Formats: sequence, C-alpha cells, structure tokens
Amino acid sequence: MSTRGSIKDMVPYKKEGKSVNVLFAEGFKAVGIGLLAKQKLEKHSTATPAFLLVLAGSVEFQIDGTKYILNSQDFVKIPPSQEHEITALENSKMILIK
Repeated sequence: MSTRGSIKDMVPYKKEGKSVNVLFAEGFKAVGIGLLAKQKLEKHSTATPAFLLVLAGSVEFQIDGTKYILNSQDFVKIPPSQEHEITALENSKMILIK
C-alpha cells in the first residue's frame, strides 16, 4: 500500500523550536526537518550514514570544522560518527534519509 503525503503539511514551522517528524521508517528512515531562520540543530552525530536534502530555503551545514551553504535542491552525505550541525539562514525544510 502506498502512502501519499506533503512535507508542507507534515513538517510545520514552529516558533518555539525546530520541527522534526519521522515521515517513513520501514527498512530506512525518512525524517522531515523544518527550521525557521536562525534556528539550529545543535552539534550531533549519527550511527549510520545519512543523506540530507534541502527542499526549501538555505542552511549552513558544518562538519569537521568546515561550513557549507546548502540551498534548495542541494544535498550532503553524512558519514557515521561525524559531528555536524545545521543553522537555518532562512526558513528551511529538509529531508534526512538514513
């Protein structure tokens, strides 16, 4: 059975903090992330490789002391056990697959 959904509806922006919702978790996990401008996902790491795709907006992605600006349709592959953080430069929505 297929499921249809919308990031717009499932990952609302929240003034009180980041918005993170699991969109799919069967064999792999897809997580929707919504950040208002200047909101941040603090430094963390993942146990498994991950793929982050910016759907809308612009973010600063920092890993290994290097900062990258990711805009809509840009992506980054995140290796396991590497600390990284994300700061929204403008209202942004992303999908993380791992």
